[in-house]
Amino acid sequence: MPKAIRFCAGADAKFVNHSFNPSCFSTAYDFEIAIRDIHPGEQLTDDYGYLNLEEPFEAEEEGTDRKVVYPDDIVTYHEEWDALILKNLPYIFDTAQPLLPYLDKQKWHKFRRLENNPSELISILECYCRPQKEMYYAM
Repeated sequence: MPKAIRFCAGADAKFVNHSFNPSCFSTAYDFEIAIRDIHPGEQLTDDYGYLNLEEPFEAEEEGTDRKVVYPDDIVTYHEEWDALILKNLPYIFDTAQPLLPYLDKQKWHKFRRLENNPSELISILECYCRPQKEMYYAM
């Protein structure tokens, strides 16, 4: 049986479920990275808090303090999430990446520079979209 792996996946990745204890995490570089070992057959999960949701939703109980995903979770948790990304950089760079051909080459190159310059990380907060105020048009 294959051992657990760490990987990155681009926008072509599908069917990643929400978890407050995710196996993957999104980056501001338009791809996901594994933030822990993922075993064969284990579902891929991500924290939907970065998705700029319009409405909050109650998530499945996982024994965590968080129970609801809020539209502004990215503002609240971005520092914690950036730290997770930085913590896992060595694993990403030391692991073969079979999905690499599917990633944007310029974005991967920027991400790859973090190996020597982790302070240059583009924060996940860059993915935040401020809610638009309702606009009324004169008729």
